[in-house]
Amino acid sequence: MTKHGIISPTIDRLDTEEKYPIIRLDTANSFIYYIFKSDYTILKLDLKNDTTYVVSDYMPSKFRKRSISVDQVSTLSLWDAARKLGTNSSNLFAIEFIESDLLVVWYNLTDEFYDTRDDWNIDYYGVLFDLPDFRNPREFSLPGKLLGMYKNNLMILENDDPLQFTIGYYELLNR
Repeated sequence: MTKHGIISPTIDRLDTEEKYPIIRLDTANSFIYYIFKSDYTILKLDLKNDTTYVVSDYMPSKFRKRSISVDQVSTLSLWDAARKLGTNSSNLFAIEFIESDLLVVWYNLTDEFYDTRDDWNIDYYGVLFDLPDFRNPREFSLPGKLLGMYKNNLMILENDDPLQFTIGYYELLNR
């Protein structure tokens, strides 16, 4: 096995938690786009010539760059440490293709999430990038958890009650 790719220049260096990328393979162009879970920089590995480079370092306005390390919360209870770390940073949730655009979704945990342990207290947001040049990033909020894509529509969990399970299909306008 050989090592390919690079580490993002904007990733935090506080500790080794959440340092694993989520990847999306572009089979038509032989590219792998990847983002580390606690980062916002998009990297691209060109499989044809084995070259990796940064394609976007756009930071969304809601992105929380972690400011504390795991060592700084080691004296807290497990739940208090989780709350302190969880509300201090954003996490990558998904990378998807929508026609000729790349969609990246992150989430922020809230204090209410830790109080209620309810997934409805998670703030999901995303950025839509033009491919191949990554110009014109468009930020937006999601009304719930992204479940995936269907015919270039976002499938969003609107209600997870077993008696009224609801998935909404959303189209991104002004693309």
